[in-house]
Amino acid sequence: MQRECQADHTAGLRDLGSATCNPCAGGAAANEQRQAGPAERRCLITAQQGSNHGQPRLVKLPSGRGRAPPRHPIRLLDQRDRDPVVKRRRGRRLQIGRIDPTAGAVAEHQQRLRPAGRVQPRAGWTELCAYVHTPVFSRLLEFDAMRFVIYGAGAVGGVIGARLFQSGQETLLIARGAHHDRIKADGLRLRTPLEDVTLQIPVARDPAAAEIGTGDVVLLCVKGQDTESALRDLRDVAAGDIPVVCMQNGVANERVALRMFADVYGAVVLCPAGYMEPGVVEAYATTVTGTLDLGRYPTGSDRLCEQIAEALRGSQFEASARPDIMRSKYAKLIANLGNAVQVLCGDGNAPELLAQARAEGKQILMAAGIAHDAESVTDIEARWARWDVRQIDGQDHASSTLQSVLRGSGVEVDFLNGEIVLQARLLGLEAPINELLQGLVHATVRAGRQPGWLSQQEILGQLAAA
Repeated sequence: MQRECQADHTAGLRDLGSATCNPCAGGAAANEQRQAGPAERRCLITAQQGSNHGQPRLVKLPSGRGRAPPRHPIRLLDQRDRDPVVKRRRGRRLQIGRIDPTAGAVAEHQQRLRPAGRVQPRAGWTELCAYVHTPVFSRLLEFDAMRFVIYGAGAVGGVIGARLFQSGQETLLIARGAHHDRIKADGLRLRTPLEDVTLQIPVARDPAAAEIGTGDVVLLCVKGQDTESALRDLRDVAAGDIPVVCMQNGVANERVALRMFADVYGAVVLCPAGYMEPGVVEAYATTVTGTLDLGRYPTGSDRLCEQIAEALRGSQFEASARPDIMRSKYAKLIANLGNAVQVLCGDGNAPELLAQARAEGKQILMAAGIAHDAESVTDIEARWARWDVRQIDGQDHASSTLQSVLRGSGVEVDFLNGEIVLQARLLGLEAPINELLQGLVHATVRAGRQPGWLSQQEILGQLAAA
């Protein structure tokens, strides 16, 4: 029989680094694990009735997959109101603290997790006391176990995964082909205007090899044309309650994901990133790496949104939970209509064509009754200046579509300009500018042409002749 320790100790707190907590320092011997929402496991340490007081014992933390949950936030909670008392994480070490009511000071105790899933005290320290007693309340140890699985470790996915890994979050990349092989052999190289580092991030070739399970959050970072097949592969090996965050351009990915998974989140990705060679990703902003706002699809927010946003904020991103995330994603869609213009005419060479494409997109969305106004998304120049976006080795950041063309891979224009064409056709309208841009980008890829092969005047001439 097990019971939660309800003892009322008036002797105050003792330092865990010295003697055991008197009298119940080692009374805890068992864990009661319960589900508390997607990607969260709560460990309640309980006391065995009749156990020997003053006998410190190691407390095993549940891992969910037979391994320890390193780098997860740990906090001490008050048993009455369950408000966090202390929560700190420093790399591979977990700092566990408590408030001493007699001294008003926080005593921190670093504990390292064994691979087998146990709290391992350093030499000379008392083994972790499951309950830390104050004069009135018992403190419970809680941890939120969350692993980020980056599904599609290209430009955006690779940079997000690298920053999460650097901040101490448990991270796994899913990459394909030569990119996977290079990361597995040498690590992922992250290049920025200020640093050039190689990170030994775990990598898998597909979802099956990733062993996705409870406690994982999938950040879907593949291109829109690959979304459906990627999600099918994920569904074959993961439960339907695995949270999926669509960190992608376009607005069609979330709907596809919701057919297969119950907990789907949209994210607006504002991150000047690059991926041009296997094993190497680039981040061009310097003050922060980018902005990654997210929310539940189709609307709403929840605790997981806040947890993910907190992890991203601790990983050199601006991030917040937004209940109307699709409004921002449609605003980003309007901005991404310029990707096709950059591919066809080069960067900055077709301002009139760019303005017309975006104006047409806004008109179609307004006709469809779709909200798409978000100044924080559309004010690109101010954002670039605030982030101090710079060149890397003399090269400016290129749009994701332009990078795909340069690599000779598939393009997602059907989910950008093509989305405006789709919305227009559903309304019985036409979107001639975006329809032409969509077709010309596909013609560029089919013919193997180099970006910038058309002028603004040539394209406007084709529109006038149509």
